[in-house]
Amino acid sequence: MGMALSLTAINELGCRSSQSTSAEGTSAGGDAGCGFAPTSGPYVIAPGATCDPSAHIACTDFIFDIQTYCFDAGEWRTRNIVYPTFLDLLGRCTDAADPLDCFDPKHYAEGMFLGSDTTMTVITGWPASECFPERQLLHQHALACGLPLSNASTRALRDWINQSAKSQRCINHSIIMPNDFLEHQLETMYAVVSDPSWRCAGWTTYPAWQSDTYRSSRGYAQGFFMTDPIGVAFVEAGLKLGVPNFAVHKGMALPGFDEVHNEPTDIGPIASMFPHANFIVYSSAYGAGTPTGVIDPVAPYVEGPYDPNDPMPTGVNMLIRSLLSSKVVQDPDVAKIPVAPHNVYAEMGGAWSNVMQDAAQAQHYVGKLLKYLGPANVCWGTKGIASTGVQAMIEAFRAFTITPQYQEMYGYPALTPAIKAQIFGLNAARIYGVDPCAPRCAVTDTSFG
Repeated sequence: MGMALSLTAINELGCRSSQSTSAEGTSAGGDAGCGFAPTSGPYVIAPGATCDPSAHIACTDFIFDIQTYCFDAGEWRTRNIVYPTFLDLLGRCTDAADPLDCFDPKHYAEGMFLGSDTTMTVITGWPASECFPERQLLHQHALACGLPLSNASTRALRDWINQSAKSQRCINHSIIMPNDFLEHQLETMYAVVSDPSWRCAGWTTYPAWQSDTYRSSRGYAQGFFMTDPIGVAFVEAGLKLGVPNFAVHKGMALPGFDEVHNEPTDIGPIASMFPHANFIVYSSAYGAGTPTGVIDPVAPYVEGPYDPNDPMPTGVNMLIRSLLSSKVVQDPDVAKIPVAPHNVYAEMGGAWSNVMQDAAQAQHYVGKLLKYLGPANVCWGTKGIASTGVQAMIEAFRAFTITPQYQEMYGYPALTPAIKAQIFGLNAARIYGVDPCAPRCAVTDTSFG
């Protein structure tokens, strides 16, 4: 009932009081009025919403969250000077003396599988310098090093959850940072694939992360583009090893990210260069191209419709421009047909939680992904448990629609139950070769003891 009340409020307030009620007006976000009455907004609320759990219909949807995080008690807690401070501010659980423990494996398992309707997850990690011996030789021992969840710890977490749940509930990525001693990163890739018990389902990388061992011509630490030689070497190695799934984080900046390399301008070109690879754009590039990310009190970031005449698109629009320019996708407004299958996937982690409380932005965000990337190329993700409210995000998307007004005004397709099922899990299941109908055991309060 509480969720129904929240979504009703979003419907009611979706058209700001300062805007016209006409669907033909204009505003900074591209919409003067949202074009719908409060009772017919983008969130469809069941009139019989109740607090009685027995009245709820059991969910049988396959929900595959492909961007999730967990942080262990490894060497990063003492050797990394950045993440302990950052995560200490985010830790918000009542059963841990140390806020960093709010993100540990037990909390991850309980949050994802007891606290939400998520069926399966991809476990991945955050970027950091690894504590290679060369750092001591280069007198760089004072620099922050240590992954908040190492690749070995990711494998261990995957195995623990699957064994505890007595069925497959997790698969894992390995985090690879080509700009941090490329030769060691490639060695890690070969080690991961050669060990049958370790083999990963994909690779995660953060081009905007700045490495002190990959310096610009002016001597500054910098990120990289996927089209740089080190990015190309990374993709070639993954394909040679038979793991073609590359999760590339764009937008939604972490502390210290390189703004230029956080832009998705390289996604179209790299996808065109390697048509047999799958490029999963974490966060859909939401917020890319903005100096302060998505938080700016003076000029708030707004996710509006895609404008082909905008000389400097940002965020999701910058990703769309890159794909159109590289001919990875055809322009549906020109071709007058839905986009053809391609190898770039937009993942919703972080972006959906930012737009779902704004009726206009939510419709533009989802609508243009469906229009320009296609329903088969949008995947569910939440950034759990680094973000909170995984179940709230699921409930909001279940209730969400794209109104007929927005379909007519912007050419967005209807968000049908079949398309929602694709986004929630079927698209990712296809990418990772997972059977969505395989039997999976239910988890209980004692499963992860």
